[in-house]
Amino acid sequence: MLQFNVTGLPAPFVEWLYPKSAKLEGRVLKDSDGYLKITNLEPSDAGLYQVTVRNRFGADHAIIVLQVDVPPSIRFKSWKQDVVIGREYWLTCDILASPPPNVSWYAAGEL
Repeated sequence: MLQFNVTGLPAPFVEWLYPKSAKLEGRVLKDSDGYLKITNLEPSDAGLYQVTVRNRFGADHAIIVLQVDVPPSIRFKSWKQDVVIGREYWLTCDILASPPPNVSWYAAGEL
């Protein structure tokens, strides 16, 4: 839940701006006290969120950086690749994680 302490007389109007990558439809609750609650966070929800408050006497805004941590996972658990002796070959893997993990490679149990 993102929250800011909102004060003002008369009570200010609160407006939130989200990153374009965040698809929040049906997963966000807002109230006039400055709360923004996002349910079922997804990696695409990460980014800059801006809250703006305004009444007839003025306006103010704040920015929060939301980072959505994702435990590391490897998309391909195992595969077979035929290679030619004496040639160069790059082993690759597709890793999803946030923040980016440290990656270690082992062959026959050794680094």
